[in-house]
Amino acid sequence: MIWCTQPGPDCDTVVASRVTLYRNLVDYPFVHKLSAEAAEEICSKVSDALTNEGSFCTSENSAPLFADERTQKEPGALVISDDSAGIRVSVCEKEHITISCTLAGNAAAQAYERVKNIDEVLDGKLTYAFSEKYGYLNSSAELLGPGMKAEMSLFLPLLCDSGQSEAQVMSLSGYRISSRQHRGAFFDMETYAVIGSDEQDALTRISYCAGCLSSRERAIRSSLQAEDSDRLSDRVSRAYGVLKYSMLLTFEEFMQAASDIRLGIALGIIKDMDYQSLGKLIIDALPKSIKPSGDHPKEKLRAELVRSRLSRLTEASV
Repeated sequence: MIWCTQPGPDCDTVVASRVTLYRNLVDYPFVHKLSAEAAEEICSKVSDALTNEGSFCTSENSAPLFADERTQKEPGALVISDDSAGIRVSVCEKEHITISCTLAGNAAAQAYERVKNIDEVLDGKLTYAFSEKYGYLNSSAELLGPGMKAEMSLFLPLLCDSGQSEAQVMSLSGYRISSRQHRGAFFDMETYAVIGSDEQDALTRISYCAGCLSSRERAIRSSLQAEDSDRLSDRVSRAYGVLKYSMLLTFEEFMQAASDIRLGIALGIIKDMDYQSLGKLIIDALPKSIKPSGDHPKEKLRAELVRSRLSRLTEASV
């Protein structure tokens, strides 16, 4: 997953950006009315169309980043991915074809260019359901027109602590951005390119809103660093101690500590870990990533994993 293995713009506040295109093929009903045989035909057509295009391979769904991301494939669905480019093509899930790209940081424009390239390849080999009046024909109203959704996952711990996060997010509602808070200090923002607008409009709106929230978060960080740096350092150091020495770790405890560690990386307090190594650790510590073994519960296995990973990172930095 490229979003957690490579750095990206504004990584101190923007975890990742994702752009998704939704397409359906002519002569087939929408997915919810699709027969197993028709689904198999579509999967075969898309798979054949992407042969020799990039480094695609069929795969299971990857670990979720955004709160609404599915963790199981639909029956008869196919996932084709190119992890080196952050691209994932889902066939017969929400629509016949869903093309998404997830990149680290504030990179919605770059993600759009990558999905558009795949879209053009498929459009040259398959026939999309398209109307001059309604644009790309999809099963829900917000996906008519350009058929695009842009998303960003933001990290705003001090804005959340200040109690201003809800008001700040609401102040951006006029830009047709919806948002939800999850996992403590993380926010998901999303917007659609709908009928009457274009892809660039949606990309501009979400990037602007992310920039506004990032600026407010950074202002609070700067103020606290100037006024009470010891308290910030103590918060980060306590979180590091929890991860390094705990014998049992629930996922909720882990994510709270990992959130403070990410803040420490952003502020330069943590020296032996970067965003990429923390991202990999979070993926490996997810409930679905840890398999219980005998008398060893997930909490014990997670703590062992985290302690081992931190020890290796500390040794590598010496």
